Amino acid sequence: MTNRVKQHQLEDLSRSKYSLAIPRNWVMRDKDKDYGIDAEVEIFDEKDQATGLVYLVQLKATETSDEVAARKVDISINAIKYYKSLELPVLIARYSEKQDQFYCKWAHEIDLFYAQKGAKTRRVTFCDEDLWGKESAVDTEKYLKKLRGIKSGAITLPVPTCMVVKGRSIKGMSRGVFMSAYRQALQAYSQIATYQSDSDKAVLYVNLKDDELFISLGSVTGCTFHSIDDRKAEKFVEGIAVDVLLGLAVTLANIGQIEMAARIFLDDRLKERFFDKKDLLIRFIPVLARTSRYEEIIDAVCEVIDSEDDNFIESITTMSAISMADSNDQIKCASIQKLLDKVLAKNITLGLKPLIGVSHYNLGNHYRSRNLYRKAISHYLVARRFEPKYLNQPYFYQELGGALFDFGKYRFSSKLYKLALEKGAPDSVKPLYADSLMLGGRYKLAYEIFSEYLDSVENAYAGWHLKSICLENLINETGVEEQLRHREEAISKIDISKAGNPAFARDLELAIELDNLCGLAWFNFGIEHSKSGNHEAAAFSFILCGLVQTWDIEAWVNATVCCFNKEVPIEILPLVLSTAYFFNGDEYMSALHMDLAKRFNGDILEEITNVIEEAMPHDQNKNEKPKFRMLNEDGNFRDINIKQE
Repeated sequence: MTNRVKQHQLEDLSRSKYSLAIPRNWVMRDKDKDYGIDAEVEIFDEKDQATGLVYLVQLKATETSDEVAARKVDISINAIKYYKSLELPVLIARYSEKQDQFYCKWAHEIDLFYAQKGAKTRRVTFCDEDLWGKESAVDTEKYLKKLRGIKSGAITLPVPTCMVVKGRSIKGMSRGVFMSAYRQALQAYSQIATYQSDSDKAVLYVNLKDDELFISLGSVTGCTFHSIDDRKAEKFVEGIAVDVLLGLAVTLANIGQIEMAARIFLDDRLKERFFDKKDLLIRFIPVLARTSRYEEIIDAVCEVIDSEDDNFIESITTMSAISMADSNDQIKCASIQKLLDKVLAKNITLGLKPLIGVSHYNLGNHYRSRNLYRKAISHYLVARRFEPKYLNQPYFYQELGGALFDFGKYRFSSKLYKLALEKGAPDSVKPLYADSLMLGGRYKLAYEIFSEYLDSVENAYAGWHLKSICLENLINETGVEEQLRHREEAISKIDISKAGNPAFARDLELAIELDNLCGLAWFNFGIEHSKSGNHEAAAFSFILCGLVQTWDIEAWVNATVCCFNKEVPIEILPLVLSTAYFFNGDEYMSALHMDLAKRFNGDILEEITNVIEEAMPHDQNKNEKPKFRMLNEDGNFRDINIKQE
């Protein structure tokens, strides 16, 4: 006969006991244990009407007779992080079989600061206040109502704040003396927070105990300031009050109220202390960079750069500012420019050659994001002179190659991309290399690199497929595998006024001989082929024009329309749609739909537009953010990726 595991018996007992501990009109439902949650509790009022208040329960049962041990439980750190990420609050309920009682704590109250580096679990300790008693249900309902208000964003300044102080004295002051001084210090910031003695009316909760200051918004989110006893006695109380306000800003930012958080962080009286706390800067300068006070945060950093002994603040701000860069926002661009110039000036003054190199490199990325390629190239080249380590970094050659490509220097660009690959750049650089080879006139080699890349990856960018197809056709049609492109001379051979004249076709051929990628020539070849009913040749001509002149919406529209003819392989249409949309977005789509409406109507038009909509990828984004890198302990510059939470 199979024996039932004792722990399973305990778990079932704790579930039954908790269902009895809550009010009869509350509903407790079992949850799938695979997600680490045992039950869900929904609160109903005295009239058995649903309140919409729901919370989750994680049960932790023990049979130990040791009361001290019963008040402790080890929980996986990953589990705690998971509980904190859930939309519904999670209650950790520790059931002691010997005492027949529960100790309860909200998962958001568990501070992971003291978890040892590399630890997989965190020990949670319960106190007398955590004991589930007669008032616990009422307190839980109050808490959930307040939590709902907080999450709905119903918070305005000033925020009602209460404080609980554990211990008879703080920093040599009696608790009464400390509280009196604290309330007075908080009054100076009455437009941000007010003291509230009634905890039920408070929104922000402050707990000062055991050498730490814990601040939370209804336990839904919060932060902790540690090593309180190590602070100097002078202005100790004022410092606590300021930290409470910074903690308020942290909690507001955590629930998405970033504009309100920015207002607090950048208050003239709080700014200095904020910039003294590097742990806060790491987390919240990227947040502030997303607010309307973008310029103000950069101006504030510029003010303190010269007084800083290290480059930490400017590094984290540069990283944040560049990550939020928008080449269409001239005000933001000017702010970033000011910051980068200030950092460069500081490093030049200090004579820090490696950091001078880094500053030039960041300026290179900044200018490239603004399409100022000549300036970008100049700063990249200066960067390698001051910081020779760049010469061993594959990304450096890749980014310099990209700037040269955008500047139209395709042959130089291909050499840089090749160097990047030789130094270990990822395979994603191969199509960039092939692209520069193609536009540099090395058609056969470009086709070979494209083919090699496309054979090795799945779901490659549609444009690479189109270029590979067009290169194969181009080489077959012209027999030219490599040429020095004479772009201006080729264009000069084409006189549009002669269109329709038999000699015009010969002029187009002369232009192609001078430059196999002459977009104007291929566009007009497309028109000629369309008139003669050669839709496959017309599609090829318009596509090639679009690939060379990516901005040419008319060429892309004509190419798309040609693809609806049965002579054109069906797999070409989605490639054209995807590539044209990649470069021109909805402006291309609008022009395409206008053209189709002129050609078709009724059911045929509806069917065509439905096909286009289904084939369209709407989530492409070619506006890649410029990179920011910091020197790591191995002497390598590593890309820092800022995730927007």
